[in-house]
Amino acid sequence: MKIGLLGCGTVGKSLLRILDETADLNVKYILDRNTIDDRRHIKDIDVILNDDEIDTVIEVIGGIDVAYEFITRSLRAKKSVVSANKTVIALYLDEFLGLAFENGVSFSFEASTGGAIPIIEEVLKMREMVNITDIEGIMNGTCNYILSKMEDEGLKFDDVLKEAQRLGLAERIPDTDIRGYDTQNKITILGSLLENRMIDVRDVMCYGIDGIDKCDYEYLKSHIRLIGHYSKNNIYVMPMVCNDIFGGIKGTLNLIRYHADNLDEMAMIGHGAGGDATATALLRDLRNPKYIKPLAKDKTEIINDDEYIFYLRLLKDISVEEDIIERYVDDRYQYLKFRSSVNKMFNKYYKTAEFMAIWSRV
Repeated sequence: MKIGLLGCGTVGKSLLRILDETADLNVKYILDRNTIDDRRHIKDIDVILNDDEIDTVIEVIGGIDVAYEFITRSLRAKKSVVSANKTVIALYLDEFLGLAFENGVSFSFEASTGGAIPIIEEVLKMREMVNITDIEGIMNGTCNYILSKMEDEGLKFDDVLKEAQRLGLAERIPDTDIRGYDTQNKITILGSLLENRMIDVRDVMCYGIDGIDKCDYEYLKSHIRLIGHYSKNNIYVMPMVCNDIFGGIKGTLNLIRYHADNLDEMAMIGHGAGGDATATALLRDLRNPKYIKPLAKDKTEIINDDEYIFYLRLLKDISVEEDIIERYVDDRYQYLKFRSSVNKMFNKYYKTAEFMAIWSRV
């Protein structure tokens, strides 16, 4: 197999190291905007697209616009594509699958959701045999590291975030992770595959962990994890009280579980991010390319009418018109417990300027 590698950052370098040690997988070109010390380095995508020897393109450059251009042009040039780029895939999965089908090539993207966890392979296999009713999970190692560290050591959010950045577990600008956008992209991809139609990522309600702090753990006395959830007409990302299997997942580990008709709970655990984990998933797709039929043209309607008992922390002088189950007030905040739907919580509180921090389900 002759390969064109697009991008040579952390993931690209990890993958290149593996591929250069694999006899039957030959990286002929490495496209990167930065100059690298490798005779295979190029800066023009047309070199790859016009080379008939290249049958597979691996996209790990990240971002949206350039990645979209390179993926679509590669598919139109009848090159199979393997990508780890969850951001662009969450926006354009239906288009990429359509182009791959039209041109008789594959579009594979296992690395975009679970890292080393082969969840897409599992979903594609199981959806042909059973009706998967829901899928949810811890899908971001950075968030899970921060939350479990705060829980175990009684630390403040800002202190743990700085430590994660020092250790290379969080980006210098960490918003994609801590505000839930990374998990939002991943659950959008999984939900779209289960629906067999495109879910608009902008319809996926998303609330991250950057509002959670030490006082929330002191009040809740429970595990809190950032969970991405999909079920029929419901898809969202939010911190949840997890006194189940998720609560035992620590550090950078991810866990994704699903339920299906006539099956008990099924779960997969592993490292969801990092150069080596992502490179392993990319290699899996090179060995087992995915020929997935295009998604249906109609869009999925998102209602988000799932109801839970929520915990909400607000400044203590803000009035709340809810049927309160439990209320605690300290010198600054009020901690409330009441039943609500996901849609109501997001629309009533998430968009309120005075809203402070957290809700979680039990």
